[in-house]
Amino acid sequence: MSFTTLRCLLLSISVLLGAGLQAQETKPLKHYTDSLDFSAAPQRSTDQLPLSDQKNSGGWELNTSLSDEFKGRKLNETKWYPNNPKWKGRPPTFFHGSNIRQKGGEVVVRVNQHGKEALPEGFTHTTGFIKSREKFLYGYIEAELKPMDAPWVSGFWLTNVDKDWWTEIDICENAPGVKWNRHDLNSNVHVFRAPPGKGNVTEHFALNKKYYVPFELQKDYHVWGLEWTPEFIRFYLDGVLFREQENTHWHQPLEININCESNKWFGALPDDDRLKGKMKVKYVRVWSKDFPEKKVAADWEALPVPAPAGPGMEWTLLEDYSDDFNYSGKPEAFTKRWRSAYMSKWEGPGLTRWREDHSQVENGNLVIRASRESDGKVGAGIITSQKPISYPVYTEARIKASNLELSSNFWMLSKDAKREIDVLEVYGGTEAWPHPTRATTNFHLFKRDASGIHGDFNDLSGHYLPDTTPWRMDYHTFGVFWKSPTEVSFYIDGKEMENSSWADAKLFDQNYTKTYLDKSVDNMDRPMYLILDTEDHDWRVEKGNTPTDEELADDSRNRMYVDWVRTYTLTSAEK
Repeated sequence: MSFTTLRCLLLSISVLLGAGLQAQETKPLKHYTDSLDFSAAPQRSTDQLPLSDQKNSGGWELNTSLSDEFKGRKLNETKWYPNNPKWKGRPPTFFHGSNIRQKGGEVVVRVNQHGKEALPEGFTHTTGFIKSREKFLYGYIEAELKPMDAPWVSGFWLTNVDKDWWTEIDICENAPGVKWNRHDLNSNVHVFRAPPGKGNVTEHFALNKKYYVPFELQKDYHVWGLEWTPEFIRFYLDGVLFREQENTHWHQPLEININCESNKWFGALPDDDRLKGKMKVKYVRVWSKDFPEKKVAADWEALPVPAPAGPGMEWTLLEDYSDDFNYSGKPEAFTKRWRSAYMSKWEGPGLTRWREDHSQVENGNLVIRASRESDGKVGAGIITSQKPISYPVYTEARIKASNLELSSNFWMLSKDAKREIDVLEVYGGTEAWPHPTRATTNFHLFKRDASGIHGDFNDLSGHYLPDTTPWRMDYHTFGVFWKSPTEVSFYIDGKEMENSSWADAKLFDQNYTKTYLDKSVDNMDRPMYLILDTEDHDWRVEKGNTPTDEELADDSRNRMYVDWVRTYTLTSAEK
């Protein structure tokens, strides 16, 4: 009989005898997968790398947008929700923001700091929860924490609850504050549901494993780590690998969670004599790298370019201006193509204030959101291509507009801001003109100098779905074929739009000269940047058409989604 088998047998007998002596306690049977040996645990030489890979054989790069050393007096709420916005808690313990405190270089999760505030029915106690605002897909994540020495489960885990897709990875799910769990190290992976193509799971399943550690977990800080790749998931404690799981289903971008909670399966139920317990977290660090061997085909590969290439020519993809957003955060795949800002220091029109942190990549989409700023401005996301592009090109994006008074936009602009092509401008949630059923394309040719604009020649065209459905209700593709300075045409959902090309346009300057543009002199002749953004235009603000605080705070309304952007140039078909 092996040492591990003998230990499991003795522990099981001990638990059963204990249950007979103390019938009032529900003690789980122990079924340990293994016991852990820490005699060869690695020593840390740098904080910049995972504890288990101090020589960086994995090629990891620290992801600073997701990592947090918890310095300062307050939780960084641009990175974290100070409470769980989606889940109120597992009865009888309610999640309450009063139980989160950042002090002394760590986040502390406490119990019952809510004072005399009445709790919802079914809840008798409170504890804390923080959740990352950003999600990530694959990488290495690590946290140094000391579990709570009180009967609540201490958690460090990843999840994402979507309508059709819900998976979870539990890195730390332990209740050493319950005396018979002090040596128990739990790890688990869950799939609650998954759509076709992502596993097609309709019934929840979990793969739980429990390990014996030769120390009591609640007595000190330990480093919990997870290496998550397209092929496997590896769990670490203090740099020691204790579990490897084939990655069969966990390919969904996930949020980071830190919390304490009740859980009867751990025997972790509130004890009014132990309300001073604390879970302490020194840091969360996330490392990223590219996984090129698992990169899926671009989302648009089955879609032909709708614009004709012409005799002897073919379309060739321009990688620097094409992005399927099949990653998470803003890794090199993002930054080599885009910057999260406008091309100059201008903050945006009207009440708009473009903000770097209002664009993110998650769940296979670029997400551009909006919010109310403390001074009344509207914080809005924007991305701009790193380099300008020039004809002949076809560029197209698959977009779902936001449900706000703001405009959702895909446009092109020259460096001198004198040439502009608007591929999409739609006010997704407005009741005022132009209605959300009207998507517009446009050309602008500006006359400007150092003193400002002296002419804005433009010709706007409106486009409607056959049943006048609002454009925000679904994704649609919006493209432009910029063949030459005098040949520009627009495409929506693969179809060329009539009466809206450069040849059709009659550009009139309504605001300055009250004249038409001489197209024999001026045209779309300059390289332009690609831009995706949302804006609160001044002319609409002046008419009172601007979103309310409640609308801007509603995550179901304040987001514009971009599934992909693809851009092609014309090359000779002769090989």
